[in-house]
Amino acid sequence: MTEPTGRRRLATALPPLAVVAATAAVFLPTLRNGFVNFDDGLGLLTNPHYRGLGWTQLRWMLTTIFFCNYSPLTWMTFGLDFILWGMAPSGYHLTSVAFHCAGAAMLSLLALELFARGRPAAEDRWGAAAAALAFSLHPMRAESVAWAFERRDVVCGLFFIAALYLWLRGRRPGETRAARWRILALGSFLLALSAKVAAAPLPLVLVIMDVALLKRPSRDVWRDKLPFFALSALFVAVGLLAQSRCGAVVPLATAAAGERLLQSVLGLFFYPGKTLWPSRLSPLYEWGLATVGLPALIGALALSAAAFTRRMRPAFLAAFAAYAVIIAPTLGLLKLGHHTVADRYSYLSCLPWAVLAGAGVRALWSRHAAAASAACLVILLAMSAMTRRQIAVWRDSVTLWRHVLKLDALSAVGRQNLADGLLRVGRVGEAVLLLDEQVRLYPRDSDSRRMLSEVLEQTGITPADYPRFHDELGREWAARGEPEKAAWHFKRGAGSAR
Repeated sequence: MTEPTGRRRLATALPPLAVVAATAAVFLPTLRNGFVNFDDGLGLLTNPHYRGLGWTQLRWMLTTIFFCNYSPLTWMTFGLDFILWGMAPSGYHLTSVAFHCAGAAMLSLLALELFARGRPAAEDRWGAAAAALAFSLHPMRAESVAWAFERRDVVCGLFFIAALYLWLRGRRPGETRAARWRILALGSFLLALSAKVAAAPLPLVLVIMDVALLKRPSRDVWRDKLPFFALSALFVAVGLLAQSRCGAVVPLATAAAGERLLQSVLGLFFYPGKTLWPSRLSPLYEWGLATVGLPALIGALALSAAAFTRRMRPAFLAAFAAYAVIIAPTLGLLKLGHHTVADRYSYLSCLPWAVLAGAGVRALWSRHAAAASAACLVILLAMSAMTRRQIAVWRDSVTLWRHVLKLDALSAVGRQNLADGLLRVGRVGEAVLLLDEQVRLYPRDSDSRRMLSEVLEQTGITPADYPRFHDELGREWAARGEPEKAAWHFKRGAGSAR
């Protein structure tokens, strides 16, 4: 490839810069968020080993399994945050947003490398930008970016994407320094694994790219991946040890095979469905066909339609294969972690769908540039609005768990966590009512029962105070323009008084 002119350099740099600017603008409200009690209180706020990058902290980060994970690079970013910001939440969120923006820019370069094996045309550049924005602005990214403790996703994502890009960069036609690019890709993969073991499937993704996209002979695609597979096996072993210590590795023998198979199938199709129709996003999807089954049905129908489209079938099959190998460790049959599904699991796994969307924009752009621009603008604006709303869900613990209960009034853990958040801000009466309701709904919930007993003992509150609390909440909801909730509390207060 000839050295590009200054104008060509600017044309190549402009789309990634536009991606960074748009992503930063949408996620800027994250800086107004605080920490939440969904792990932050147990990790960031109380763990002294995050506070700095001295030898004591570094030794702990490099040698300790914490919170069911071995993520030394992520812990190091928290240590740097403490040096820069102290315990100001806005600084931690700024760092997460910066990693997310950098990952989005790197994805645009990766997509461009995939689209343009040679000198890129305008449709290649803007198709690559569309792929990056389809990923970075999607509302399912809000959990990974706006939840401070889930920094692992954005750090891992940046180096995961960088490893793919560096590998492809070394595969350019006529490239004379392929070995150097492979070494850089391996180093980036090591950093991704050090941030989160979810990067482990990357060698299989490289194989898929080599076979499906680069058309390399099958005898060649495995040999040069051996160092990647070795690194992956090492970190998977550590990850299994970390997860098993807290009981998050579920053996097949402990659950009915049929139920686990159903969870795996629904989980496989859940993320494409939520990507296409990102409504009712929750920090906690508790198992149920209405919660998981409907998005999975949407995803299955969409993927089936794509598979039967002859023109896009090869690209679709490559994207599906890459998606499947990345998401597999979180599915029911290979259960790692406590959740059946979670938005954060889409951070790496849905990268192939974003690239596929960019390829569609590229194809449309080459025929109807104006139509492609208009369609992209409308879709991206809609996604940005939804993402901003989802970012606001993570404003604080009370907002977070109110959202969970709004989506699922019978959430088994929502009330307890909301009560904990309310106690942190001094709303003791409302917290007591929630805990009382929780133990009535779930008599076997010993944690909530113990928490309620401790609060009553410390405050001297008795059930005789409950009507007053209901009355106060009824007036609050009425003042907020929520007459139904106000009426419910007034009715419960009158019932309690009798």
